[in-house]
Formats: sequence, structure tokens, C-alpha cells
Amino acid sequence: MIVPALTLAGKLLAPALKEVLAHMVQEGTASPEPPKQASSYLIFWRKPEEWGQIIYDWVSDNGFAGSIMTLYEITDGDLSQTTEFRELPDPLLRRALDTLVKRGKAQILRGGDNDGDGVRFL
Repeated sequence: MIVPALTLAGKLLAPALKEVLAHMVQEGTASPEPPKQASSYLIFWRKPEEWGQIIYDWVSDNGFAGSIMTLYEITDGDLSQTTEFRELPDPLLRRALDTLVKRGKAQILRGGDNDGDGVRFL
């Protein structure tokens, strides 16, 4: 979920809010969204690494290794209707897939003007 810092500001004093968010970022349970700013944060109920592993396990269990899928297919397609990552927010999905890229288990394929991005699972 993306939480504007102002939403939390009414509940915590500004210094306390900054401290909480800084701690969450350090622990890997939050990240500024978009990156390099401090007005809104993506709060993780699972870390991107965990989501990446869940997605990769689903890919492996269903025989999708070696295939190319759009990001839409992963989170909103017919094949993902009963998955934990159904409707996962795009910024979190991209972070999860980036963890797979770093581990050599996926490759991001950039789409054209009218095409969405895709991923090849290795």
C-alpha cells in the first residue's frame, strides 16, 4: 500500500513520523514511492525479496520457467486469480522482480509505447 506521509502526520508528530519511516526503510519494510523523495512511502506487509520468492515458486510450480509473461498477467491475469500476489501494486511487483533479476532468476523486458513490460523467468 502506498501511504502519503501526510496521512500518518495527523497521528504522529513530524519528528516521530520521520523516525518511524526511517526505521522501516532501514529494516526493508518501507520504501519512498517514488524513490528519492519523502512525501509518500510504500509500506510492505512482505518484503520485496519474499514476494519475489513467492512469485518464483509459483512460476516453478506451474511450469512457467523459461516463459515470458507480462506484468499484468502476473498480478491480474487468469492464471494468478488464486495467488497471494493477485493485484500486487506495480511498484512492489517491480521491486520483487528486481530481486529475482539480481539472483539471476528473471530478466525484465521493456515494452514499447503501447506494450506493457514483461519478464522472462529463467
